Amino acid sequence: MKSFALLFILISYASFGQSDFSLERHSLTISPLSVTFHKNISLGHSLKYRFNISNLFFTELSTDGTIIKQLDPMKNSWGSYNSVPNLNQSHLIFGGNTFVGAAEKMKKNKIGGFIGFHYLQHATQRDEYWIVDSTESGGHNTITGFRTYSIIAGFQFQRINTKKQGDKLIIKHRHNLNVSYLFGVDLTFTGITEYDTHYEKASIPNNFHFNRNGVKIAYSFEHRLSNILNLSWGVEYLWAPFIDYSPNSDFFVPRGGEGILPSFANIKVGLTFLK
Repeated sequence: MKSFALLFILISYASFGQSDFSLERHSLTISPLSVTFHKNISLGHSLKYRFNISNLFFTELSTDGTIIKQLDPMKNSWGSYNSVPNLNQSHLIFGGNTFVGAAEKMKKNKIGGFIGFHYLQHATQRDEYWIVDSTESGGHNTITGFRTYSIIAGFQFQRINTKKQGDKLIIKHRHNLNVSYLFGVDLTFTGITEYDTHYEKASIPNNFHFNRNGVKIAYSFEHRLSNILNLSWGVEYLWAPFIDYSPNSDFFVPRGGEGILPSFANIKVGLTFLK
């Protein structure tokens, strides 16, 4: 982590070249269609706000997930059970970047780094694979969802194409690539105790080995529509910090499809408002 912090400072302050145009101060990206692939296909929505503190530093807040229960097949499979989280992935990051190359070129590159907080929650697939214990009163405890809290750190690369408008250079379109490492800080469960006639909310301790390492790769593209509006789309892949678990063959006979893969792929389309 110390080496990353040192590299981050060097990138932010190095004199690679200066910009001859100003970036927008605020940008708000609204994606009414966000499709996530994880065991099933979930339909959600995404919201991302970025504040460019200066040409060097920025902060970003993002949230992406399902709001309507019926659009999340994992949660929807649990019926009326309340102790099941909606799919959601959020982050809050702070970073710095700088231009690389000659300022007079129409095509410009920016590189930088960032660090922050990442949050993920999702439901389990409803089957007996997630039963973890039985109770003295005849019920059984079942994991219904996960919440993962992580530190995220990574690098950002932007390819910016500009065009002349009068005596100014304005952004025509840009490519953004982020590569991140996630370090899991905490992992909690939601759960229920199921009986023949009813269910109760259950507290399930995390007695599993926690694989704290994760990775996230995200690419997005923005095309200028007007002075205040961009068309945007993006794809990303997340391998999240998660429990390291395999079934006990003395109690469970694998039938296929039981593997726990904390893998999430996403594609989204939206509009970015600039100011």
